[in-house]
Amino acid sequence: MLKDSILRIQQIDNLIKRKGTGSPDDFAARLHISRRCLYDYINKMKDWGAPIEYDLFKQTYYYTEEGKFTIAFTCN
Repeated sequence: MLKDSILRIQQIDNLIKRKGTGSPDDFAARLHISRRCLYDYINKMKDWGAPIEYDLFKQTYYYTEEGKFTIAFTCN
């Protein structure tokens, strides 16, 4: 389950970086999830600091600042 969530966040991150999400309904359909589930992922990503916004004119989500999600274990 956690692996699926991480993969889904990576998919969402990739599409947002490309500004190729489409509307929330299109974005959710592309990911094969409900719109409610999409909003849950986006809100979680925002909680983690992702500056995600939605452009009504272009109908796409985008980051207001450059960055990336890194989910990894590192040893010091």
